Amino acid sequence: DSDSDSDSDSDSRMAHTGGETAQDAVHLQAAAPAAGAARLAGVETMHHLGLPAAVARAEFADVRFVCVGGTDERARGIAEAISAKSGLPVRELSRGRFIVFKVGHTITASHGMGGPSISIALNELIQALIIAENCRDVTFFRVGTTGGIGIKPGTAVLTTEALNEMLEPFYEVIYMGKRVQYPTKIATEVVKELLHYPNVATGKTMTANCFYENQGRVDGAFCDHTEADKKAFLQRLSEAGVRNIEMEVVPFSAIVSRAGLRAVACCTVLVNRLEGEHVENLPNGNYALEVVADYIAKKEQAQTVVPRST
Repeated sequence: DSDSDSDSDSDSRMAHTGGETAQDAVHLQAAAPAAGAARLAGVETMHHLGLPAAVARAEFADVRFVCVGGTDERARGIAEAISAKSGLPVRELSRGRFIVFKVGHTITASHGMGGPSISIALNELIQALIIAENCRDVTFFRVGTTGGIGIKPGTAVLTTEALNEMLEPFYEVIYMGKRVQYPTKIATEVVKELLHYPNVATGKTMTANCFYENQGRVDGAFCDHTEADKKAFLQRLSEAGVRNIEMEVVPFSAIVSRAGLRAVACCTVLVNRLEGEHVENLPNGNYALEVVADYIAKKEQAQTVVPRST
């Protein structure tokens, strides 16, 4: 079971429209990884990861952390930062649409941009854990960049609650013609561990399905709202406790927690949207990456199990 928590009523927010009760839906969610072991027995490769099942079975069996970022370069950067801080070597496990690295007991992988892309990457990473009989006690981190709401550029924002564009804490998908909602859950106990790092902030995160209009921007190819509308929208978000906007945390937190695993999101603020749209040249680079890498490196150094040799 996951150690992640959120509002006590969050499980009841998962609803299927086909007549199933919320309790039935929660039961199906919790049973999915166990049921999947037999169902995935014939899988030969995680297609989009380019990851053979034999490699997954060998390399994912001792995984304790999975870090995902949008680009291949970010996935490599996370792995190299963990390596630099822990002294453990980085190995590339596979590449396809996405890329996968391993350092110690940690997997890093790219996930592309937006909900559909990250959902595919996460599905296959979780498949790999199930195949390796290790879909338990694993913490996933999403490391990225973000637009802040009243937050200074360069700050690392730790998500406390992931909200969709209607400011609801669930991820909605169309599943064989049905609207299905999965609750978003954040591992707040891990967030609390990260609060001792300087220059971090916490708050709700809104996930948008587009970079432009859905986030209130007025500089895209299409725009049916005014600058005043944008400012009013961002102010409403601020008053609701939203501290950043990005494009993946809602599906990330819902998919990971659906598998019974812990989800943590840590993103570096590039711009304070309440003050403008100009992206700052940050002197500390992607600070969220450094925070997560340092946290994991310390955990790796505390491991009693010796990682596989290269």
